[in-house]
Amino acid sequence: MFSKRKKRNLNSELNLVPFIDLLSVCISFLLLTAVWVSSGALSTKQGLGTEAEASKDNDTSIWVELSSPDIVLVSTKNSKGVATKKQQVAIKTLSDYAANLKAKDENLKAALVLPNVDSSYDEMIRAMNSLRKAEFKEIGLAPL
Repeated sequence: MFSKRKKRNLNSELNLVPFIDLLSVCISFLLLTAVWVSSGALSTKQGLGTEAEASKDNDTSIWVELSSPDIVLVSTKNSKGVATKKQQVAIKTLSDYAANLKAKDENLKAALVLPNVDSSYDEMIRAMNSLRKAEFKEIGLAPL
């Protein structure tokens, strides 16, 4: 009637060494790449929008439009003593041109980079570095 079954032993071992090896490689990779991500970051503020509308103390600003890889269009907004027309400037001479504008108007402290659809990140970074060389403290990037 009753068949005699042997009871199975439920004590089995699970080999965790490969899992621990994989986990240690992943953790070391993430720790090493986290250092490179933080060193390549560039802090910017939003040039247009809620943050810019909240602070109305910097009404005078310089606007840099990226039109082609080597040429930018520079204009000023609400600046006294500086022409507000768009001027074509080579990106190599942008820092000198922006420094001259800043020397003419001491209230000119903010800069805004306006990329177009065809602009590359390299062009935006070159324009922002040129404005930083001209000692602009507040550099923003306008959204597309």
